[in-house]
Amino acid sequence: MNHGICARGQRFNLFRFFQAATVLPALAVVLAYGSESTLPDLTRARDAQTRRESSSNPDLKSNGDSRVIKEGETIVLAELTGPGAITHIWNTVASLDPFYSRSLVLRIYWDGMEKPSVEVPLGDFFGVGHGAVANFHSLPVSVSSYGRSRTCWWRMPFRKSAKVTLTNERHGFGELEVYYYVDWEKLPSLPDDSLYFH
Repeated sequence: MNHGICARGQRFNLFRFFQAATVLPALAVVLAYGSESTLPDLTRARDAQTRRESSSNPDLKSNGDSRVIKEGETIVLAELTGPGAITHIWNTVASLDPFYSRSLVLRIYWDGMEKPSVEVPLGDFFGVGHGAVANFHSLPVSVSSYGRSRTCWWRMPFRKSAKVTLTNERHGFGELEVYYYVDWEKLPSLPDDSLYFH
C-alpha cells in the first residue's frame, strides 16, 4: 500500500507525518510536567498549587493587558514565594526597535540572591540570538509567528523565592509594551537534590 505522495522527486510519507503529529503534543505534555513525570502521572493527585503572574490588567473591564517598559527601565514580571517551581513562561512584545529581542534583558534571581542566576537577552533565552526575528522550535523553548510569540517550558525550582525582571536597555526607540505570563507551582517542599536553573 502506498502511503506517500511524490512531489519534485521526493516521497512524502503520510503515515509518518500523522505519527509525528500524534507524538509531538504528547511530548509537550510530558515536558510541561517535568522530566520526572510521564503521562500516567496525569491521573495522580499532586500536592501543588498552580499559579500565574501576568501582564493582565486587574481591571477586567479594560482591554489593556500589557506592561510598558520605558528606555532604561526595569519591570518585575514575577516575585514568587517558595518553595516552588516556574513551569512555563510566555511573552510577546510591541516595539519600534527592530532589535528589541537583543536590547531587552531577562534576569532571574533565586532565593534572594543579589546577582541573577540568569542574565540574557530575551531572544537568546528563547533560542533566537543576535536580535534576529525567526521561528524556532525545540522541546524546552519555542518561538512562533515569525518571532513574535515566545514560549519556555524549562522547569526552574526555587526554595525560598524567585524574582523575574525585564530591562529595556536600548535608547532611541522609546518605550515598548510587553505581554507575558509566568506559570508556576507552589510546592510544600523540594527534594534535597533539586538544582537551580542558570
